[in-house]
Amino acid sequence: MMRKMISVGSALLLSAGLVLAAAPVEPLAKELNNYPALFLQEKNFNGYIVVGENAKASDVLAATDIVIGLANAGYKFPSSITKLTQEITKLKDSNLILVGGPCVNSLTANFMNSFGECTEGFNPGKAKIMLYENGEKIALVVAGYSGEDTRAAGKILESFATYKLSGKSAEVERGSSLSEVSVVQKK
Repeated sequence: MMRKMISVGSALLLSAGLVLAAAPVEPLAKELNNYPALFLQEKNFNGYIVVGENAKASDVLAATDIVIGLANAGYKFPSSITKLTQEITKLKDSNLILVGGPCVNSLTANFMNSFGECTEGFNPGKAKIMLYENGEKIALVVAGYSGEDTRAAGKILESFATYKLSGKSAEVERGSSLSEVSVVQKK
């Protein structure tokens, strides 16, 4: 026979007809300052990092930079963390980090509603990190004017503890090398 033990204080509250309830856990604000926690369940990454089928090597390297940043921070993730856009069949079922601009990543184009001129809103030497709601999940777009610009944004996320992003979006500026990246605008 198994017995449940409750404290004297709990027994008194229960006998008085009061119900014990755990304090509700507040969900994290869907803002960049909560990256990467928005993608974590405990210390496990909960989502996919997605590149387009036509992604350039620099977009794949940006995705790799993001994974390296998560690994360096001690987070765990499945071996299937990276996907191509065609492998995401149910968009709202997963948290997504979408790497690459609308020209090379159709899911980025979907979230940015950018089906016309795919470089509209982007400038050479700059990239964007933008957070979108995805039903109950979230999508983080990491996109630049060029693949090198996207890689610069990936470098920012690789060193997320250094850059302290905030708000729903940030603009990244690339210098003459990947070691010269900076966040120039936060919204």
